[in-house]
Amino acid sequence: MRVGKDHFFDFGMPRIPFNKQLAKLSDDEKISLARDRTKELTYRIQNCLELFAACELVCYSDHLANQVSKTHAAEAFAILQRALFEQLVVKILSLWDKPEDNSISIPTVCLLIDSQSVIQQLCGEAFDDNYLKEPHKFAATSDTEFNADITFEIRRIRNTFAMERSEKAKSSLLNCVRAAKEIRNQERHEGLSNLRDRVVHSLTRPRREEAGKIHVARYGYEKQLLLESCTIIEELYCWINGTSYKIIDDQLKTAQADASALWHNLIYSRQEDI
Repeated sequence: MRVGKDHFFDFGMPRIPFNKQLAKLSDDEKISLARDRTKELTYRIQNCLELFAACELVCYSDHLANQVSKTHAAEAFAILQRALFEQLVVKILSLWDKPEDNSISIPTVCLLIDSQSVIQQLCGEAFDDNYLKEPHKFAATSDTEFNADITFEIRRIRNTFAMERSEKAKSSLLNCVRAAKEIRNQERHEGLSNLRDRVVHSLTRPRREEAGKIHVARYGYEKQLLLESCTIIEELYCWINGTSYKIIDDQLKTAQADASALWHNLIYSRQEDI
């Protein structure tokens, strides 16, 4: 197995389980790979938000539905609604694929950082990023003792702030790891996964249904899972990649504005009798 800039894994047969592949990686390599996958997740979640914004107006709102007459056009419009909704579910669920060497998913990133030494290193980076190593420049006076006291106080404040950020990084990363495990075990995730299996596979009965009773997916589950995904990816990106990234505040609002610009300006003209 070779792990370098592009993080190539050995895909030969038999395939090595992901856990065993991780055992061969150093903490630096795990963090580097986690950074790459987290960055990719920001692109994937943006696509989910764009689909969700379209679904809000096409599937959840009656803005277009009330314009479509209940004849042939209604059948075509229902196909559009179903296609958008099913694609949204598929895209959201792909964010929660099980950890694999080639998987760009939240569980994969969480597994990469799920060790005390990796989280400790990330906390150390958070401390270093926020600690003022060089003396802060200020208007010095002729009183050298006073100047020294000011410099000491500035260092103390920055050190306290850096320690707080380090502790925040630790609690946030541990919460992400725990939440990822909990969400994959929820009935809501199971129901959406079963729906996804019905959409993407031609099966008489999905395997989850064969294994026993399945919790039925309901409208709204996809939104809940999407928003939880946004929160986790925000936290992962902040503490692994070292940059704040406001998905809900920025990306979702942009996606909604784009969708509104299209769908609210579409006016359906009834021409069934023409």
